Amino acid sequence: MGQPAARVGDMHTCPMVTPSVPPVPHVGGPVMPPGHPTVLIGGRPAATVTNMCVCVGPPDVISQGASTVLINGLPAARMGDKTVHGGVLIIGEFTVLIGGPTTVITGLGVDFDAFAALSPTLQDQIRTLQSQGWTFQYGTPGGGSFADRSTQTITVDPNERGNPTALGQTVSHETGHALYPYRADVSSRNAYVRGALADEGAATLNNIRIQREIVANGGADIGIAGNPANQQAYNNAYNQYERDGNEARARDTIGGIFGRGERTSTTNQPYEDYYGGWYDQNYPPPPRRR
Repeated sequence: MGQPAARVGDMHTCPMVTPSVPPVPHVGGPVMPPGHPTVLIGGRPAATVTNMCVCVGPPDVISQGASTVLINGLPAARMGDKTVHGGVLIIGEFTVLIGGPTTVITGLGVDFDAFAALSPTLQDQIRTLQSQGWTFQYGTPGGGSFADRSTQTITVDPNERGNPTALGQTVSHETGHALYPYRADVSSRNAYVRGALADEGAATLNNIRIQREIVANGGADIGIAGNPANQQAYNNAYNQYERDGNEARARDTIGGIFGRGERTSTTNQPYEDYYGGWYDQNYPPPPRRR
């Protein structure tokens, strides 16, 4: 069942307390104007994710909303949706009920979470990963972005903080890694390299899938991670996959391009050499007999 739509002036509670003598509870307050003046609900502007609320200290910010109901491109807020300070909206317009799933909260910022609502696929993928115990976090500046299956963590370079478009590209790529059931095949050097590059192919396919969905829903183009010179070939492989449904072939095709056409951010090697070097170091050939 849907929940009452939130509007400017509707109240929220905030559980935070500013440490002082005596401690100062934040309590909460109303959703602040302007909201969305072009969309009136019960005569008041609608509230969405990223709208601010009055609070003791810095304003609170609405962080959750309806992922399938967008107002000016942002998820509509409802009674019961959460705020950045850990609070909750406690009132809304009872004659207008908004249902549907709630937007995800990644911890990467309310601006990105609102942007991610433009891709139902990405929302579902994030929910799936979070239900499996995966978390999202910022790493160290310049440390790059990566998905670590051993810790079930997607780490994002904090240089992208506050840039929803850049975050969309990175998260769609790393989510593709996290969801791909990769198993290292160390039976031979070629098998290992091909499998590792297929994993990159899976991530790139997911990046393109999310990119196209966001654009189709009126959002900014997040682009495709990697060398711009390769992007037409990546798109061609994706288009072929849409025609024939052969995802494995699309992964291998993109992986082959990726292996020679992309370089690691750490060693500046082509990925094919990088993965091959790892195999050589960890599985050296036996010494030759004289």
